[in-house]
Amino acid sequence: MILKTMTNRRDFLRLSAAAAGMGGMRFSANAADAAKYGFQVLDGEAAAIFETLPYVQLLGVDSVGISWMTVAKATGRVTWSQDGWRTEHIAVHGEDGLLDAYSFVHKAVLRGVDLHKPLRYRIHSRRIGKFDIYGIGYAGGEVSYESTINALLPPDGTLSWAMMNDIHDNLRIFDCFLPHLSDVSTMCIFNGDVMEDLTYEEKFKRDFLHPFARVSHERRMPVWFLRGNHETRGQLARRLRDYVSLPRGRYFGAITLERVRFVFVDTGEDKADETPVYQGVNDFDGYIARETEWVKREVVSAEWKNARARIVVQHIPPQLSDGGWAPKLRRLDALNEVWKTANVTLMMGAHLHWWCWCDAWSGRPYPLVVGGGPRLGNPEKHDNATLTKCRLEGDRLSVKVLDQTGKTVIDKKLQIA
Repeated sequence: MILKTMTNRRDFLRLSAAAAGMGGMRFSANAADAAKYGFQVLDGEAAAIFETLPYVQLLGVDSVGISWMTVAKATGRVTWSQDGWRTEHIAVHGEDGLLDAYSFVHKAVLRGVDLHKPLRYRIHSRRIGKFDIYGIGYAGGEVSYESTINALLPPDGTLSWAMMNDIHDNLRIFDCFLPHLSDVSTMCIFNGDVMEDLTYEEKFKRDFLHPFARVSHERRMPVWFLRGNHETRGQLARRLRDYVSLPRGRYFGAITLERVRFVFVDTGEDKADETPVYQGVNDFDGYIARETEWVKREVVSAEWKNARARIVVQHIPPQLSDGGWAPKLRRLDALNEVWKTANVTLMMGAHLHWWCWCDAWSGRPYPLVVGGGPRLGNPEKHDNATLTKCRLEGDRLSVKVLDQTGKTVIDKKLQIA
């Protein structure tokens, strides 16, 4: 599989050079994918070095991560400003004294960001032609690309966020739902199974990096990526963290925005560790047990208790109702037990590939909304796919679920105490 990735990269570079000779313009993906799925068009110097446009990941109350890829091994850094470039900040990713260099993959964390203000940022990369022990040879000058993220937190205290889930490589779903994000400002949550699997890099770029970049560029907002069970499958699953920014380096996390506490839970693989196809290379029992201990600490924290609303997002939902669907894995039982006494305002789930609203009941004393997805066994049929939109104004939380035509199929309002 590695050989396939390298071959695709050589093919890509050869085709890029040909495109440059034909006028210097190409798509950030291959032309067929760009025309089919609406990927961004690049031209000039940017086309010669950037393979994917950057996408922005919300990480905390004052930080965002930016990730992109280049067509050749290069350096990567980000400059950013929130005052019209009068003050310029620099962000570079590095570890143990070594800044990232001679890489196709680039990311940086911007710290000290004010989410109440728009953010202008530039990604910068410079090709490295030679990387010797005592000498680096650059191939050309540094190239930059600029973009903007709108203010995420309006001055009136309103919060608005959306959730997409279970896309399973069906990129047409983005065309259906991106226009309906025009009135969402805070973030777009991807609640798992964006991809069918992570088998090789070219597929990952097409089905993950490019679509996320569309959200950041067309809607000027960050995403929050939450891993689903399908993102745990394939060779690249073990390298996924190299490509994305993660809050505190974890696939789960929490953030407080305008006194609303969001907790994002990674429910991992939906099959037992001893399932024969995994050949003993999974330990989600131990992983979920450790994460559950983190959740127990979260629900007794001041951030959770003092929040005016508490939103939980997890890919595999708990039991829907008495006698209804329930997760089959015992390792999720302890996690779901914690939520029963945690005063959850709303849980947002996925995984089932059908949309539903479930009122609170004795076995799950909080409301649950589940987003739909393409039909199982027939991913080209995406009429079950949905976009979930939430808006909190004052003491009222509005939850709407839209189908692929834009029709509202769920419309609920919750009173926040």
